[in-house]
Amino acid sequence: MAPSYRSNAHGQRSCIAVTLTARCDSIGSGNGEPNARQSREGPASYFPSIEKTYGHPISHWQQIVRDGYPARHMELVSILKDAHGMGHGHANAVVAYTLAQDGLK
Repeated sequence: MAPSYRSNAHGQRSCIAVTLTARCDSIGSGNGEPNARQSREGPASYFPSIEKTYGHPISHWQQIVRDGYPARHMELVSILKDAHGMGHGHANAVVAYTLAQDGLK
């Protein structure tokens, strides 16, 4: 899927409508070089933003997910969203990655 872009009121472009495995082109430089978000694919591509936004390492969030086992995927997402204020995309990425890592997905 090709990335879509939108411009905000300040003329800055941001990538929208990408899947967990899709990557946006380098925004701003226009040179096609990978940016920090492109260094990983899939759910892990969200990890730098999650750590910056919520102030904890991914291992912290993974432990919360594991403490919620044997709950189902969306129940685990709800735990991160409701009890910890995490956004849906970030919560979904942590849960998907953790379940896959633990062989449960």
